[in-house]
Amino acid sequence: MFPKARLPLLLAVLVALSLAGCSDKDPRLPVTGTVLFKGEPLEHGNIQLLTTVGPPGPAAGAMIKNGRYDISKVHGLEPGSYRVLISSTMPVKAAPADWPAGASLPTVERIPPAFSSFEASKVLVEVKPPGPVVLDFAIP
Repeated sequence: MFPKARLPLLLAVLVALSLAGCSDKDPRLPVTGTVLFKGEPLEHGNIQLLTTVGPPGPAAGAMIKNGRYDISKVHGLEPGSYRVLISSTMPVKAAPADWPAGASLPTVERIPPAFSSFEASKVLVEVKPPGPVVLDFAIP
């Protein structure tokens, strides 16, 4: 049986060993920024950052509110190159003639394809350590 007098020492050693192995090896970086549309903060929308290495797909994304977005480290980006897609939709002013009564109006994209379309966007950013990373965009 282990002597009770040594129990606090054993606990202290175990805690120290567990903390010694804990280091932040996560390469992801937090990303924040602003989005201007026609010179004004974009009221609402979303931003996606797609990896340019391997199969294309979202690496991170966030909602845009009042021209700002924030991607925490937990959902952040690893260092590398990313394609940026920014989207903001609004309902059409009048429903199409064959639109079902009572259904929500369809929406249209407000952002030009050069920023909102996967096929057309040429907006690329490079994410480099150390963070945080600030990426601001101005959409004409």
